[in-house]
Amino acid sequence: YFVQCARKKLNNPSLLVDTDSAHYNVEIDSYHTYRLQSWDGVDKFTPILNNNNASNELASRLMSDASKYVKVNNPFHWDIAYRWSYRECFEPSAKLQKKIDHYKSVLPANYSCLHARTEEDWYKLQCCKQNAEVNTTSIHPELWTCSEFTRERCYMTPTQIVDVLKTNLVTDSPLWISSGSSQEALQPIHDSFKVYSNKDNNDGAFMDYSVAEVDFAVCSGATTFWGMLGDSFSLSLERIIGGSKTFWYTHHDTTYDVNKGRKYLVAELVGGLINQAVEIWMSVLLAVKLNRTLVLPKVFKKIPSNSTENYAKSETSTPEPFNVLWDEEYFVQCARKKLNNPSLLVDSDGAHYKVEIDTYHTYVLERWDGVDHFTPILNNNNASNELASRLMSDASKYVKVNNPFHWDIAQMWNYRECFKPSATLQMKIDYYKSVLPANYSCLHARTEEDWYTLECCKQNAEVNTTSIHPEFWTCSEFTRERCYMTPTQIVAVLKRNLVTDSPLWVSSGSSKEVLQPIYDSFEVYSNEDDDTGAFMDYSVAEVDFAVCSGATTLFGMRGSSYSLSLERIIGGGKTFWYNDGQIHSNYEE
Repeated sequence: YFVQCARKKLNNPSLLVDTDSAHYNVEIDSYHTYRLQSWDGVDKFTPILNNNNASNELASRLMSDASKYVKVNNPFHWDIAYRWSYRECFEPSAKLQKKIDHYKSVLPANYSCLHARTEEDWYKLQCCKQNAEVNTTSIHPELWTCSEFTRERCYMTPTQIVDVLKTNLVTDSPLWISSGSSQEALQPIHDSFKVYSNKDNNDGAFMDYSVAEVDFAVCSGATTFWGMLGDSFSLSLERIIGGSKTFWYTHHDTTYDVNKGRKYLVAELVGGLINQAVEIWMSVLLAVKLNRTLVLPKVFKKIPSNSTENYAKSETSTPEPFNVLWDEEYFVQCARKKLNNPSLLVDSDGAHYKVEIDTYHTYVLERWDGVDHFTPILNNNNASNELASRLMSDASKYVKVNNPFHWDIAQMWNYRECFKPSATLQMKIDYYKSVLPANYSCLHARTEEDWYTLECCKQNAEVNTTSIHPEFWTCSEFTRERCYMTPTQIVAVLKRNLVTDSPLWVSSGSSKEVLQPIYDSFEVYSNEDDDTGAFMDYSVAEVDFAVCSGATTLFGMRGSSYSLSLERIIGGGKTFWYNDGQIHSNYEE
């Protein structure tokens, strides 16, 4: 698994890996052995990875070494550990996976993890200066001594850890302990909390890394993590569990508020399914640039049928948790990976979302005003416009961005894979895909009233959309030709151009009665939940989007972000725009 994963991660299918142990046992002389340890302060990796052999003597020798065998000793690099882009390739062995599955089966659904880095080696190597006098003969770390420490609070005893956790940990969840110390050494923690731990942690070894691997996998599923700041095991777990759910017990003040000094970005969304997704992604990018914790946005699942405005916004719709549409945990992990930013902080605590933020710290970033507020922020250029300048210099604990939409991000389309449908929606998607034939087309029938009103009629035009049939709608002044097409007009275009026997999945917020001309003309499949009483239900749209993503051909509405996004997945050569006047493929903006 490791070899295949490495080839995939590096996009290098020809990567050669040899598992013949005979090679490992070859005697390699010292001239062809390169000690790459990180502790001497010299970066020997970057010049090699960047093909710059002039940076230091070791890099130069290694890159020009023509020997059959070369050996690298301690090839460690903190940047690699920090970027955390490789861990998924290290799948536990089958034997260890059985143990992991067992422990996860006996643990409750919610539990915390504590990495108690209380072993003797940490005390000696990380805390005591090189020539200091050290005494670690006692089994109890409280009695260890060191004549000269490297820094304050580099090490904490189990008793000190308990003091920190009792002061800060407000939770009823049980505690899984990962540690190489004996239960006797850890007894203060066992006496204070409901502890679970690895039963194999008593095999006589000072440190057993098979035990550590099991612990790591179990801790990866914890809801909260308590770690040792500076330790790579703890740092790596933070990358998985998340910065907002990780707390460092080694902070100097044992009464430390783990959220003290943290600043937050709150995003208020506007628009349809794809617009909301784009705005969420833009909020992530803004949070990174502004060094703020992103409060995971609430989403608009439905627009009520009695809404005065047929568009999702806080004045007309009720915001709901992120996971009514998308998998929250998967999104956060995917965003960290996509942005190569494992320390990205995302907070899903609803209390932050409800904080009253005054208008001075609220930034309306809507795209309709023709001003690009995003590029200067993302490029650290706060002189481009007044809003960007204010937001970048705002030191308030909370700032809010409203409608953070940006078309370039939608066109780049590099984020969509992070929006995995929620488990509930995925079940529906799987069902519809199981009943559809192998080859089918998708039609995005953008025939709803809001498109006609907002996209086609000029701002002060007289509009009449009282009829259930779009054929009878009127507008006194249109914005442009062919901005809207009725179901009957769509049928006429498809009949002239569509040469296919494949069935047609119809994605639309319009009722079946409105879409009847399409049902009468083709073998139609559609979402059976598309009658929820709402004007628009974006959970239905998310299911439709996933089903349409598997279509062989797409018929879309040019100008719609939903159709545009599907084109990115299905491909320009298989996408046709029915409001072009004539259908053609290979469309380029």
